[in-house]
Amino acid sequence: MVSTNRSDAHRVTHARELEKLAWSKATEAINEESRRDEQQAVRAAAARGTLQSGQFAGRIAAIHQDRAKRILDKQMELRRATLQSVPELGSEEEFNRLRDSAYSTIDRVLASIPQHLSRLGFHVAVDALRPKSELDATTLKAHARREIEMLKCEHALQAVSKEESMVKMEARDKGKVWVVHGRNLIARDAMFTFLRAIGLEPMEWGEALALTGQGSPYTGEVLDHAFAAAQAVVVLITGDDVARLGTRYIEPHDSPEERESTPQARPNVIFEAGMAFGKYPERTILVLLGRTRPFSDVVGRNVLYISNELRRRQGLADRLRTAGCGVKTEHRTDWHTAGNFDAADEPPDA
Repeated sequence: MVSTNRSDAHRVTHARELEKLAWSKATEAINEESRRDEQQAVRAAAARGTLQSGQFAGRIAAIHQDRAKRILDKQMELRRATLQSVPELGSEEEFNRLRDSAYSTIDRVLASIPQHLSRLGFHVAVDALRPKSELDATTLKAHARREIEMLKCEHALQAVSKEESMVKMEARDKGKVWVVHGRNLIARDAMFTFLRAIGLEPMEWGEALALTGQGSPYTGEVLDHAFAAAQAVVVLITGDDVARLGTRYIEPHDSPEERESTPQARPNVIFEAGMAFGKYPERTILVLLGRTRPFSDVVGRNVLYISNELRRRQGLADRLRTAGCGVKTEHRTDWHTAGNFDAADEPPDA
């Protein structure tokens, strides 16, 4: 079974690292622009003969104060973008970490002003700049706090809007069922035909992907949108691949399915089944067609087997009804034969 928490933790870590790299690149560009501004200020002061004036020192200090603010604003801009795709970074702990990082940037940049002046040939006592520097630090840190509070408010509003949207969709679409399937398209067609015969509307991965409005969303986000649009997930397990355990790893108690080449589900089906069970176990239904190699984490679950037999069809309809779907079988008989599952039960090798 795929660990959702572990997957989300990796995603948060990668998002944080990507944001850090983007911020580092942007900071380098800002620093380079500040160096050019310094050089321009030196040329202008030299032309006026004011290189040792307080006006020149103030101009250099202003350049680096602006540098600190621009670096800070870029950091906030990047976090705002990251929160759109990784809302987990909107915790109070993460906002506190962002604030501490912003404060550190402000202190570091402002503390470097005397060194920059010295490098440019301006000799000034550090104590003479300290009162102004402390005032600037206070102003910039207040700006950082305001930006972070704005991020918090925006994030909270987005979370509420997303939750309300999902609740509305869920209440409206009790008839939708998301079907996860592999390469056996005959089995897929049989399942779609059967679901429609009992009054349900099947949907596929591509439809759930489109609901996110993103080009490359992570699987957990697709699941969230799929479960917001559909009442249940049917994971149709068919033996599309052929696999066995490597001989060096076989143990005496291993079953024939481990020792012999056996049909098994496609990796994407196993992965999506794991994600669905991890997030929404009560609304995920495993349906097996034919002989397949079991994956250990679902052996103990109440797995359904499907075929053309009426009792198998009734079992799936009952399970969908239990999951909250608007199943319609009363006074209907076409669902008894809709969808030829037996025709789809073929070995994977031609």
